[in-house]
Amino acid sequence: MSSRPAIRAAHRELWPRWVAQQLESLFEADDRPLRAVVIGPRGSGRSTLLRTTDRRLASRDADALGMPGAPTRASAEVLLVDDAHLLPAAELDQLITRAEDPAAGLIVAVASGPRTPAIDRLVDLLERSSPPLVLGALTASDLRDALDPACDPLCVDAIVERTGGIAWLVHAALQLHDAGGCGRPDAREDLDAALLDAVAHRLSRLAPDLRAYVESAAVSSRHTPRDDLDAAAHAEGLLTRSGRACPLVQAAVISAMPPDRFAAAWGGAATVTDAPTTAAALQAAGDTRAAQVLLRHAEEVLHTDPVRAARMFRSVAAAGSDGARVGEARALHLLGDLDGAQSLLDAAPAADPSLAAPRADTAAAIWAERGLAEEARAVYVAAGATGRVSELNAVLGGLAAGDRTALETDPAPDAGAPTSTDVAVRALVSGLRESFGPEPAAALPDLVRASEVFTSVGGRTPTVELPAVVAALAAIGVGDLDLADDVLAEAVRGDQGGRAGRARLRLWSAWVALQRERPYDAEAHRTAALDASRPLGPRDRLLAHALRLSTVRRYDDASALEFEWRKTHALLVRTRFDLFSLLPLTEFAVTAARVKDGASLDRHVADAVTLLHRLGDPVGWSAHLHWAGVQRGILGNAPAQLAPHARALVTASAQNPLAARMAIAGKIWTAVLAGSVDADAVEHAALGLGTVGLAWDGARLAGHGAARSEDRKAISQLLACARRLHPAEGSSAAPEPGSTPAARGHVGGGLSIRELEVADLVLQGKTYAEIGQAIFISPRTAEHHIARIRRRLGATSRSDLIAKLRHLMAELHAAEQHDTGDPSPYPLADAAKRGD
Repeated sequence: MSSRPAIRAAHRELWPRWVAQQLESLFEADDRPLRAVVIGPRGSGRSTLLRTTDRRLASRDADALGMPGAPTRASAEVLLVDDAHLLPAAELDQLITRAEDPAAGLIVAVASGPRTPAIDRLVDLLERSSPPLVLGALTASDLRDALDPACDPLCVDAIVERTGGIAWLVHAALQLHDAGGCGRPDAREDLDAALLDAVAHRLSRLAPDLRAYVESAAVSSRHTPRDDLDAAAHAEGLLTRSGRACPLVQAAVISAMPPDRFAAAWGGAATVTDAPTTAAALQAAGDTRAAQVLLRHAEEVLHTDPVRAARMFRSVAAAGSDGARVGEARALHLLGDLDGAQSLLDAAPAADPSLAAPRADTAAAIWAERGLAEEARAVYVAAGATGRVSELNAVLGGLAAGDRTALETDPAPDAGAPTSTDVAVRALVSGLRESFGPEPAAALPDLVRASEVFTSVGGRTPTVELPAVVAALAAIGVGDLDLADDVLAEAVRGDQGGRAGRARLRLWSAWVALQRERPYDAEAHRTAALDASRPLGPRDRLLAHALRLSTVRRYDDASALEFEWRKTHALLVRTRFDLFSLLPLTEFAVTAARVKDGASLDRHVADAVTLLHRLGDPVGWSAHLHWAGVQRGILGNAPAQLAPHARALVTASAQNPLAARMAIAGKIWTAVLAGSVDADAVEHAALGLGTVGLAWDGARLAGHGAARSEDRKAISQLLACARRLHPAEGSSAAPEPGSTPAARGHVGGGLSIRELEVADLVLQGKTYAEIGQAIFISPRTAEHHIARIRRRLGATSRSDLIAKLRHLMAELHAAEQHDTGDPSPYPLADAAKRGD
């Protein structure tokens, strides 16, 4: 404890210097009556001043009537009245009557703030005799004049700074200072702790609207001043005359308010770039309460209101908090501001061990979302993995970049009972390891379980890849689309990944829906992802483009596909594909070959093959890439390009049912292209593709078989197979503005594939019954089809219909020759292969 003398008790009669001087001048003027009005907020010393005046009058043998109260002797020399604003109207009228007599002695004390007309009249009458005694804020000079000269000036300055000079707080602080002495390092903390309850009590006595206003003034960066409420709060001794809350009141408000109400009073903003200063100013002054509350509440609302969380983190970060900088980066990442989040992480020091995991996880997630898996892996190579999710991210980042040694990680259980996160991470790593083994389908139970547990515990820590997506990709890799759809649907319902994962889950759900021949569902998922409030990152934009291309390739015409390809080509120039983006690459590769631009994807395909080779050529992750290689060879008429991919599928067929279906179909397809069409074998291979999510490819295989067969029965058989696998009519994706009729399931002349098939049979001279028998429909349905064909072509008679159908079929036949380079003996083959 300091040896400095304690502040003596003179503060009991401590007023602003000017008020003290004015009071002395009143008593020195013996030639005029004592008339004055004392104005001040609650606790400013109004009553003390009147008592002092009473004692001074008694020492002069002057009469003074009681206080508070109304006059009792009209002839009294001086009437002292306290709290005149509380008097009943009748007594206040008597007081005004006395004030109207300039010779009547009268000293009245009233509260500052809003006043009634009667009080205004009383004050106005007394101010004509002398200036009002306004008990405002106390300054350090006022204290030094009244206190022991030996007291520590720094203590005096600190008291005035903490209290804002509000009189009742200054008096209370001086009383406590007497008891505790000055100069101790923790003196301010003791002072605050002792006075917080007193301030909180005074706050609790306020009307709700005034209390909310004081709280807003104390903590809000968006506080809107109001003159009437400023005056009322000042009258209660809680705000300065300017409407400012002193540090002590700020601290009391923060301590007394629940975090949610504090955050509400602190206020939101329209944009994240607004720079609030309240918390930063408090922390710079050495008061960490606001920072602590804001940090706590920012964590609570991070995933529900990242805009508000970002502002809270930024307010604390302005005072130099590294934890707040990392928190703000996490919030910006959730909002999709990858550049802003990355810049904050780049600037935040990496020295604090407690920040290592959130900093690394957020940075790795950002790199992954940019499509830069190697950089995501490098985060953990440089800093190591701290925590369960970091261990998982290190594995995912390593695998995505082609580092199979990442699978050597074996997260050991912590001491004690395992947590849900422990279980999820260990199951996911175990499942990944299994998926790279000889039986990839055996990995699915662990991967699905990991996704479910990850969702159940919130699953919102930033990750390189969502567990649900990993599980879905593994399921797609072995041809189990039902399981992929289920795991993604469950993750969407459980909001796995929170705001940052919603669009990605929707996009992969769209991919699965498209593979299952559900274009309407696919388009709904894709639209939901594009309409999300969070903008898509580069990785998800790439996936969205792949989905659009896949839809157009299946349901639109060649010109629409070329248009979409031109929009996508520029994006591919700056793209790097990793393990978790190989499926979009397959779509780009096949589409490039379809539009005769296959060479532009050669480097990407070669890099993907190299990546898979570094990973040990896992049969559960490579089948679709090799199938795309087979398709590129077919479309480009390049057997040498096709051969290595076909061999890889044959090698993997014993371990992966998907690869087995692909290997069989590839062999049959090659035979078909060579002119050998075994209708049963083609149908079996095509239907086999349909069971593993490749129904569209199966339909194309059947269409190619029909196009190269001369057997009418085989042609009908294969066309019916193609129709079952890819029913274009009634199932195409919803058209986009400006799309062609083909986008709605129509190809030539506005006719659907089914109608073209009927039309071809009409040209063969078949009756309604024969048409129905050929394509497995009733004669009545065949009649309806022909009626619609006549209306769409505008045919006026049967002969006119036949002429127009011959012209239409000739155009389709010519288009097929131009597209594939070889003629088709059956015009419908072009429709079956449309989008090839």
